[in-house]
Order: sequence, then structure tokens, then C-alpha cells
Amino acid sequence: IKNMKDRFAENLTEMFKKSAERFSDKTALFFSDKKISYKELYEITGRLGQGLRNLGIKKGDKAAIFLHNVPEFIVSYFAIIDIEAICVPVNNMLKEEELGFILKDSGAKLIISSVAYLDIINSAKMRSPDLKYTVIIDGLAPNTFNFYEIIERSILKKEDILIKPDEVASILYTSGTTGNPKGAMLTHKNFLSNVKSCISSIAVTEKDNFICVLPMFHSFAFTACILLPLAVGASITIIEHVRPFRRVIRNVIKKKITVFIGIPAIFNVLAQMEIPHVFTSRILKLIDPLKLCISGAAALPAEVLK
Repeated sequence: IKNMKDRFAENLTEMFKKSAERFSDKTALFFSDKKISYKELYEITGRLGQGLRNLGIKKGDKAAIFLHNVPEFIVSYFAIIDIEAICVPVNNMLKEEELGFILKDSGAKLIISSVAYLDIINSAKMRSPDLKYTVIIDGLAPNTFNFYEIIERSILKKEDILIKPDEVASILYTSGTTGNPKGAMLTHKNFLSNVKSCISSIAVTEKDNFICVLPMFHSFAFTACILLPLAVGASITIIEHVRPFRRVIRNVIKKKITVFIGIPAIFNVLAQMEIPHVFTSRILKLIDPLKLCISGAAALPAEVLK
């Protein structure tokens, strides 16, 4: 906290760069059996950003991410804002009509997604006149670009771009209680302000390992499970899907999770789990590294907390 002013620059890109330089060889992301260091994450992010620039994405352009929880989500997000484009994370559970509305309303020029969502994207394209490029993280398909081919073909030309704190970094679409979703414009300063508040309230360090089981497209998950750990040089264990929940528990134990971030529904599942009495002490020993649980998005019922 004493060095907060030095460690936090004017924008998210510089915050990420400072962590990458300071924690170069440390594992930034755990995903299944993969490990990605801060240095590797920063390099592929820069190369993807250059590749997107080569495609024609420029300052102020909107680029959507339509993905489940995978490392490519984080790489895409920082690559987009690194070239001063604006990221539009979209709920990957939306249908064609809902996705089409957001793509059209935001004026997204590019979307980064997966082969699994191509049918939905192709239908949504009919409502999205500005959408020119579809980038796929896992394979090849007609009229698309492959995520990793873009990275491999790009020569990193890191330019010192001064991104102002009040520049919009992301547009998050609300679920909305009436009418269509509304796009909330969040600046670099907005996000950094949240991260600073988290750091001043929660004792987290580079030694921590956060679990990211909540959907990355959501503002709570993105702030608490991604930006906060990256800001302090901690690790993030990415869980692709919440089910089967057994996998979540295995990762808590295997990856020695220290910060568990969830919503009341997840904590209710944990509260209802039946553990035979003979295993209680063993389980407690296995989860001993866990020091902090954070619940958000809704009120946590007192009986669940107890």
C-alpha cells in the first residue's frame, strides 16, 4: 500500500506492465495443467494487440469478447485496451438476438470467441453491420481468423502510448430490468479506483492464489478475480466451468488457493456439502492455505455464512 502510487500508473496497461516486470518469472495463470508466467502473458498480449492493429483495429474501435473462462479472455482484454481500443465483454450464455443487439449497439468491429459459439455469432452478425472480423481461439472456420496464428505472425512493436486515465477501457452491458441492456462505459480510472479500494481493504500479496470460477465477463469477477491479483503480482487459477463442482474443490486443494471468490449460490453449495466426520480434520488440513472467502453480487444469507 505504501508503494501504491508507484505501482499504479495512469491506466490498466501500465499497471499490467509494472507487474510483468516485477514478477516476470512468477506464474500469473494456472489453467488445468498449464502455467503461464507474467512474462509470457505480457508477451502474448502485446503480440495479439499488434496483430489486431494489423487487422485494422484502431483507437476507439470496439472489440467484443464472447468466451467462457479461459486464459485467452485475459489475453484478449489486455490486447484490446493496449492498442486503445475499447473492450466489450459479453455474457457467453446469451442467445443470437441478445448478442446481436449488443454487437450492434456497441458498434463492435471485431469479436473474439470460440468455435462452439460460431452459429450464434453468425446469426448475430445479420444484426451487426459494423462487425468485420471474427477471431477464434480454438480452430479454423470460414471467414474467421485464428487467435494463435495472429499471435505467431505478429512481430511485437511495443510503442509507448500514453493512455489517459479518463479514456474508456470497457463497455459493460447491464442485464437491465426494463427494455434492452444498457452499455455502461468504464474508464481506466474507474477500474484502477476499484482495485486500489480492494488493496486498501484486503490484505493480499504476490504470495496469494485467487480462484476464478465466476464468469470473467462480469464486473465483479473481472475486478476481484483478475485485476486485483494481477495488480499485486498474485496468481489466478482459472476454472473453465463451475460444474462439476468437484473440480472446483480439487483445484482449491491442488493449487493451494488462498482467496476464494464466489457468490451466495456457490457458498450455499459449499455449506450443503456433506463431509463424513472422519474426513473433517483431513479436509481442514488440505484447505489450510485458504485464508479469505469473498462473497458478492447479492446478499449472503446469515445461515449460509454461519
